[in-house]
Amino acid sequence: MVSLLWIDAQEVTAGGLEVEDKLFEGENTSLSHFVLGERLVRVHRMLTDPRWSRLGIGAIAFEGGFGDVSTFNQQFRQRFGVTPSDVRAAARRDVGTD
Repeated sequence: MVSLLWIDAQEVTAGGLEVEDKLFEGENTSLSHFVLGERLVRVHRMLTDPRWSRLGIGAIAFEGGFGDVSTFNQQFRQRFGVTPSDVRAAARRDVGTD
């Protein structure tokens, strides 16, 4: 099964756009926005998971499918209202490792 996290929505072919239209019909979103949302949620989970605590935020963003840390930070803050650093710090406080 192909993971939607690794689909580059910019490379969807004309035929694929028809599929996208049907998939997201009535959802008020697009494939690009759906994939972005899934990537952001995945990275958020990774930032709160102690198993990923040794990796820096940029590396986690890359693992989550983001190629540009600046864009990632902007999108993350827009989606969650806090920075990735804030999420990581809160998670560390919650488990007492800070």
